[in-house]
Amino acid sequence: MTLFNCIWKFLLLTGSAFSVKAVPTVTFGNTTILGTLLEPPDIEFFGGIPFAQPPVEQLRLRSPVPLNGLSPGFFFGRRSLHRRVFKMYEDSDNVMELPPAQVSEDCLTMNIFHPANTSSNADLPVMGLSSMEAHPSTMLGILWITALKGWGTPVVVVSFNYRLGPLGFPQGIEVGQAGTEVMNVGLQDCIVALEWVQSNIATFGGDNSKVVLAGESSGAFTINVFLRNARFSRLARAAFSLLSASPRCGPGGLISDRQSQIQPNQLGTPFTQQDIDSEDPIIQFLQMESGPPLASATAEEQSQAINQILKLYPDVPALGSPFGTGNNTFGLSSQYKRFAAIIGDLIMQSVRRTFTQKSSAAGSAIFAYLFTEPGEAVVPELLFAPTAPGLLGIPHSVVLSHIFGPFPPFPPPPPPPPPPPPLSNIMLDYWLSFVTSLNPNDNFGFTSRPEWQQYTPDSQNLLELNGRRIDMIPDDFRQ
Repeated sequence: MTLFNCIWKFLLLTGSAFSVKAVPTVTFGNTTILGTLLEPPDIEFFGGIPFAQPPVEQLRLRSPVPLNGLSPGFFFGRRSLHRRVFKMYEDSDNVMELPPAQVSEDCLTMNIFHPANTSSNADLPVMGLSSMEAHPSTMLGILWITALKGWGTPVVVVSFNYRLGPLGFPQGIEVGQAGTEVMNVGLQDCIVALEWVQSNIATFGGDNSKVVLAGESSGAFTINVFLRNARFSRLARAAFSLLSASPRCGPGGLISDRQSQIQPNQLGTPFTQQDIDSEDPIIQFLQMESGPPLASATAEEQSQAINQILKLYPDVPALGSPFGTGNNTFGLSSQYKRFAAIIGDLIMQSVRRTFTQKSSAAGSAIFAYLFTEPGEAVVPELLFAPTAPGLLGIPHSVVLSHIFGPFPPFPPPPPPPPPPPPLSNIMLDYWLSFVTSLNPNDNFGFTSRPEWQQYTPDSQNLLELNGRRIDMIPDDFRQ
C-alpha cells in the first residue's frame, strides 16, 4: 500500500487505514495532550489544538485572546466560518459542500505532525502552514512531507487556521471608527498562533529558532504583509510565498470579495466574459481601479490613462496571455487574452519583480522562481466556470499539487493517487532544503537538481520550474 493511499484512507475513513499501538502524549506542566499515532507511516498527529479563546460572543470581531490550556488532539480543527459551498461549474448543480460540523467561528486551532518517537530535545526545523489545511490535498501533503525521513531532513509541521472573510477582515465605517482592535483580526490570529509556536513547539521536538512559514493564496498574502514588518523575524526566520509578492492593498480592494471576481456573470463585476468582444468591460475595470488615485482628475485625464494602457496592450491575440500561444484564442473572445495580460502584469509579475528587487537590494536572501509547467493538474475546489478548449495557462493553486501531493479527484472516492512526477520530487527537494537550511541547495534529497541561484541586484535571475526544463533564466519575463 502506497503512502498516498494510506493517507487518503485516513482522511476518508477517519483512521481505519492505520494501526494504533500506543497513544502519543505531550505534557505541558500539569496538562497532557493526547495525539494519534499513524502507522504506517509512523507519524504522530496532534490536531485541533486551540491557541486562542474561541472568538465568539464578546470576542467576536475582536483581537484574539491567547489561550494557555490544551485539549486532546485527535482531529483536525474546524475551518473558519466563511464559504461552505464550492460550485464546480457556473451552470451546474455539481457542488462540493462542507458539512456544517467542519466550519465554525470557533476555528482558532492548529495541527502538529512530527515523526514518531520524536524527543522534546530533537530541535527539528519547523514548517508552519498558514491556513492551508482547508484543502484536503494539503492534509495529504502535510502527512507525506512529515513522513519523508528518507530525505534525511525530518521536520515538524504545524498548520493553523485563522479567521477569514468578514469575521477576520471586517470592513465599513463602523470598523474604521472602532480602530485597530477590530481591523485585520485575521492577521492578528496568525501572530498569536506563531507566538504559541515560539512558546510551545520545543515540547513537540521543534526548534523555535528554525521556523519557516509557508502560505499559498490567502496564506501567501498574509506572509507578504508580515514580511514588510521587521518584527516578523522574532516569529520566523524565513518564509516562502507560493503566490505573488503583493500584499493586496490598494484599489483592488474595491472589489468586494473573491467570489465577485470569479463569478462575474452572477454578480455583474466588470471582468471580461467569454462571449464579449467589446473593450467596455476592460475600460470599466480600469476606471474602477484608477478611481481613488485619480479622484481629482478630469474625465479626459482618466480617458488618456486608459487609452495608454489599451495602447500598451493591443487587441492582438498573439500578444495576450497565455503567452507564446500565437493567435489561438481557445474559442474565446480575443479580449480574454488581452485582459489576462493586463491583470497578470498588474497583480502578479510587476509586484513580484518589485518585491524581489527591493528585498535583494536591502540585503535579504531571495530565491525566486517562475512556474511554467501546465501539466494536467486541476484544482476542483477552484473550478467556477466551464474549462475552455485548449490550454489557458497555469491554474491557480496548481503548485500545491506538485509540493504537497496530487489533488484528490472530485467527487470522492478516488483511485489511489499516482506517484509524484519527477518535477514534484525536485520541487519538494528544493522546498525541504529551504525549510531546514534556508538554502534550497543542500546535499539531501532523492533527485539531482540544478543549483537555485540567489536573486541579487547584480544577478537578477529566476529558476524556471518546468517538467521539460529546470534552469536559471533572466528575470525579464513581461518586464
